[in-house]
Amino acid sequence: MIYIGSDHAGFQMKEKLKNYLTKNSYCFEDVGTHSIERCDYPIIAKSLCEKITNDDIGILICGTGIGMSIAANRFKHIRAGLCTTKKQAEMTRRHNNANVLVLQGRDMCYLKNISILKTFLLTSFEGARHEKRVNMLSEI
Repeated sequence: MIYIGSDHAGFQMKEKLKNYLTKNSYCFEDVGTHSIERCDYPIIAKSLCEKITNDDIGILICGTGIGMSIAANRFKHIRAGLCTTKKQAEMTRRHNNANVLVLQGRDMCYLKNISILKTFLLTSFEGARHEKRVNMLSEI
């Protein structure tokens, strides 16, 4: 399952990304926000992160992506990466087994975010030498 959420600054980008997910037959759930009215990003991040289990993927969007990254990574089972390039999306999945992609709603155009999202969704964890380090993250 894919969970997607944003604050007010990422709302419009989230709606565009939902259209992409729908057109490409991805199963997803929108955890909010549902308007451009001001809201608090930690509440949205918490709502999404509490739903993530095993093979689930999360997508969080705020203005810069920084607040959502900080909030999401407070959860022990979450490995969230703020990605601004396709290469970062690939490596955060391949080497860090990230389960939450964080995107910028204000500072990144839709086409760039779509290319980052596609890469994130299509890249698998490499495992092997990276497994030990990823497991260590849960011990911190």
